[in-house]
Amino acid sequence: MRRMAGMAALALLVAVAACGPSAGTPGDPVVLLTNDQPGVGCPANVVTGALVVDVKAGTAIVDNGIRKPIRWPPGYSGRHSGGEVEILDASGTVVGRTGTVVRLGGGEIEGVWLACSGPPTRE
Repeated sequence: MRRMAGMAALALLVAVAACGPSAGTPGDPVVLLTNDQPGVGCPANVVTGALVVDVKAGTAIVDNGIRKPIRWPPGYSGRHSGGEVEILDASGTVVGRTGTVVRLGGGEIEGVWLACSGPPTRE
């Protein structure tokens, strides 16, 4: 019984750490989930929510309490900036930052938000 309680506490700690800001030196790259098919059309939809760090996808958006990993357009990249992640477009311009509430064009497929090119609009 005592061992199970210890394992449950460890599992909770790992789960909380996975949802928190990723540690990293400012400027270090962050691997973002990106679309590898340039020229694919952009769904005509919009999501508004908090842009957050995601351990697997690099970033996610929280829409009405639902966390959706973001798949950015080809050429987008990320980098650490304190406890946040900055999103850069293909030209290297910062177009977004976790820790902000944004309106992001795109569409959802299988729980992943497919972001359109262009910067998210800050709310």
